[in-house]
Amino acid sequence: MAIDYYKEGKWDELEKYCLEDVMVTKRLFEYGVKNEKIYYMNETGKVPIRVNWKRYMEESGADETALTLPF
Repeated sequence: MAIDYYKEGKWDELEKYCLEDVMVTKRLFEYGVKNEKIYYMNETGKVPIRVNWKRYMEESGADETALTLPF
């Protein structure tokens, strides 16, 4: 949808779509930090993936925080 909104010059819709995408990503990250797993759906159903994202919430002593995940 983002590409279509861009091509059509629908800037308000593009902004809304991107903000919603960021919020979904934030909620997924927070769930993974709390539960140490996330889920995805495949042809057999809901499949868990173990994650160790708490370390991204810890102080590393550096002035900068990495804003990307290592995959």
